[in-house]
Amino acid sequence: MIGKKINGFISVTDSEYSFCLDENKLYGNLLNEKKGIKFSSHGSKQIPFIKARHSAGGTIAFYNFSYSKDYFSNSLFAKSYGVFISRLINRDIDGYDVMSFKGKAINNFYPPALSVEGIGSFEYPSDDGSKTIKIKPFLEKSDEIEAIIYEKKVKIKLSVCTPGSIGIDSTNLGEIYTSFRIIFQEKMPLEDLMKWVFAVKKTFAFLYFRNDIAFEEIELWENTDRGLDRIGNLFLYEKFENDIPKSSSKCVKFLGIKEHFSNLFAILLDEKLNLLCLPTDKQDSWIVSPEKYVFTCASFENVFDKRYPNFINDDQDFLIVKNSLMSFLSQEDETYKGINSKARKWIRKIKGTIERESTNLDHKFNKCFNDYKVLLSEFIININRRYNTILNDDLDLGGNFSSVRNHNAHGSKTEYNKESIIAFEFGRVMIYIMVLKEAEFSDVEIKNIISILFIGL
Repeated sequence: MIGKKINGFISVTDSEYSFCLDENKLYGNLLNEKKGIKFSSHGSKQIPFIKARHSAGGTIAFYNFSYSKDYFSNSLFAKSYGVFISRLINRDIDGYDVMSFKGKAINNFYPPALSVEGIGSFEYPSDDGSKTIKIKPFLEKSDEIEAIIYEKKVKIKLSVCTPGSIGIDSTNLGEIYTSFRIIFQEKMPLEDLMKWVFAVKKTFAFLYFRNDIAFEEIELWENTDRGLDRIGNLFLYEKFENDIPKSSSKCVKFLGIKEHFSNLFAILLDEKLNLLCLPTDKQDSWIVSPEKYVFTCASFENVFDKRYPNFINDDQDFLIVKNSLMSFLSQEDETYKGINSKARKWIRKIKGTIERESTNLDHKFNKCFNDYKVLLSEFIININRRYNTILNDDLDLGGNFSSVRNHNAHGSKTEYNKESIIAFEFGRVMIYIMVLKEAEFSDVEIKNIISILFIGL
């Protein structure tokens, strides 16, 4: 949060206001109204991006700026999801070259302790009471990869910052933290900032299996003759508490996925990828509801169709029954030819239903379950223990997955039995397996990610 009130000036519908910004709430007083520009006091309007100026100079920018006007007092009231505040008062800011993210989510992903030489060797002081903690050279506590994000070639750099100096009155010997930077090859417009923020949030939401990902600091930097210069900060107003666990064992680590991280970034940012299966927060990951079941099934089919674009059920018993029925219906179609057009219409409809059955959700589920049994082995053991069951061919998990989805989608009351809940859990895990397979992760890497995110939820 900003932590203090900000005063400035803003133009909305060509009318200028002086304003006071208190967190994400803006209160404006009319200074100059353009003739002929009026808007109703009823309801509110939204602007994706709008710039303003600080009273002392410098740029302020609002994202998802929702405003309304009191027609009688000429006052302006507004809220926004994000606010950028420049630290430079001598000029207008139009763009940036580097963006940096800091916070617990980043620290768990790339633990700051990686910067310490011989971690674990300094836990006990020597006999004389001295204790040495040596920080690695900068290049040894940083990692950098190249990636293509939104068709832009960028560098992603993770660095552990060295603690600052210690004064005579210091009681804190310094903190180490990690920064996650996206370095652009060209200056990026301030107007497009939020799409890059959402790209990073979406990626970390996947890595944590939860949508409530917040960053304590988001900084913007620009290239200068003297090197990088911080030009300002972006403040977001989230509707949740940031309760990312402090234990780094609960998070996927960068060093374990470094080789394929750029692939994962590209796949997750595909606008056609459906990840509605992600829980809102940690507590939500334990809850099954009609809405979540439908969303998870939709995500599963979306990811499956990308992974298996030409899938048709090739189970031999199914094909025997299907071919027999299709042959019978074709004969009946000939029998009614020129006699009963309505009967032939129903025959064509039934044949279409049988064809669609070849690609139904339960077949897709079973295809994944059979293909990824080795990757699912530890999760199967975990499921057997948690639900006091033994998974075998008698449990029609695919049928439960499809049936419950259909009931929920059509508004029918559904009682969740053990099998339908187990199918729901497998559906979520198999979504991850398919995404990670597309990103070319190895089986060892995938099993490790499943273990971190899904075993022992």
